[in-house]
Amino acid sequence: MKIKISLLFLVLFISAACGRKDITPLPFGHFRITLPERSYAAFDEGFPYSFQYPDYGRVQERANYWSTVQLPQFKSDIHLTYKPLDKDLYKYLEESRDLAYNHTGKADGIQEQVYINPDTKVYGVLYEITGDAASQLQFFVTDSTNHFLRGALYFRATPNFDSIRPVFEYLREDVIHLIETTTWNVEI
Repeated sequence: MKIKISLLFLVLFISAACGRKDITPLPFGHFRITLPERSYAAFDEGFPYSFQYPDYGRVQERANYWSTVQLPQFKSDIHLTYKPLDKDLYKYLEESRDLAYNHTGKADGIQEQVYINPDTKVYGVLYEITGDAASQLQFFVTDSTNHFLRGALYFRATPNFDSIRPVFEYLREDVIHLIETTTWNVEI
């Protein structure tokens, strides 16, 4: 009797195990990302430039008027490098372009968007890099005579564009706002 019950359980177990044809493992889920409501703070700390940045971030000032907008909630940073112009605008323009296009090995594509604001004398280009590149957004702004500011958005994670895409799309608007609110401080 014990053998018949054991044999019956074995047959039921085998038939239940063989009934499922889809044996592929399920993918891991992603954490829910809570995106904050947009609000901005002004950065005007005696630098040659001013701008507005997301108020959920903080600006870390560095030497030579360089700065970093840290966005810890998204494990990302916007690195800003400043150069005073002294007849070498072309050199900085080419350097910025080269730094953006150095990602072509990993990038699926690079789109350029031009920014022109003659009222504030801010002219620039935003490079949007799609794919698993180290930096998905790079830009520069200049007044073409005295100031040159270059920026790059970096995530502190292994580049996987599909995973960071929702945050990237959100931060892209903040970077565009930073570009559009940049002004030059002439008294520096």
